[in-house]
Amino acid sequence: MQLSHVYRVTKYDPADREDHGHYTGAEDVTSDHGEVEAAYLQAVQALAVDTGVDRLSVREPEVSSFVHFDLEPPLEGFGLGTLLPGGLAGFHDGAVVPLDTGFPERLRASPYDFEPDEDGVGRAGDDEFWAGLHREVVGGRAGLLEEIYVQNASRWHRLTSDTIDTVRAALAPRARLAVWPDLSSDTSAVLDALPTEGLVEGVWQDTDGQIHSAIADEDDFPELAARITGAHAAALLSMYPDERVPLLSAVMPDSDGVVRARWQAEPSLSDTAQSLRHSNE
Repeated sequence: MQLSHVYRVTKYDPADREDHGHYTGAEDVTSDHGEVEAAYLQAVQALAVDTGVDRLSVREPEVSSFVHFDLEPPLEGFGLGTLLPGGLAGFHDGAVVPLDTGFPERLRASPYDFEPDEDGVGRAGDDEFWAGLHREVVGGRAGLLEEIYVQNASRWHRLTSDTIDTVRAALAPRARLAVWPDLSSDTSAVLDALPTEGLVEGVWQDTDGQIHSAIADEDDFPELAARITGAHAAALLSMYPDERVPLLSAVMPDSDGVVRARWQAEPSLSDTAQSLRHSNE
């Protein structure tokens, strides 16, 4: 649904924007934190109160990405602990927050309007999906679930036939899911597969059972190798879209079975197999 009224609230004079909307004035654009940011939020709140809005809905949540080995530790829970009742656990697509918790120049359209990915897949993480996942796990073809609970942030789960239902029950609302082969206990073989250059995501399980991941390029490979060497099991995933293709993928529906998240699942190997099967029928 297209919004009927869209406003941009900033400190920048609209007269200093060029035809494409980019600011060309003399104001510092590197950061609006502090008093300026507070003024933005006060303006949004005043506008909402004037129109009778008392709560906001989170859509397409996102956090910063490409954190390398905790060299620059992020704020615990991305700083959401004091903002949302459930902290990071309460930050998901569709979460409703009071106006005091949330975040005018008239625009034709919001810069945050959602546009579906042409290559995305609108598959629901319903009973049929989980039944198929169970078959893949029992058959030894799958064993690792990536839960993308907000954009740029994932939780990882190792799956067995006995733990699938427990993992499913604990997933974040509207999370995107990607299913991968299980981690390998042959960490030497995993390290042998480390490329000489490029961008990869290493996923490893410590001896205490905790699963971690980190995105690394060739400058970070020595640190990644050290983590994997001491791990119980590990895997490497390419960060290049053409090479990073999960076995299965889906988006979690709401409790009534309807998928309301606007983001989509990544194309998976199961989509390719279905396309080939249909083309041969």
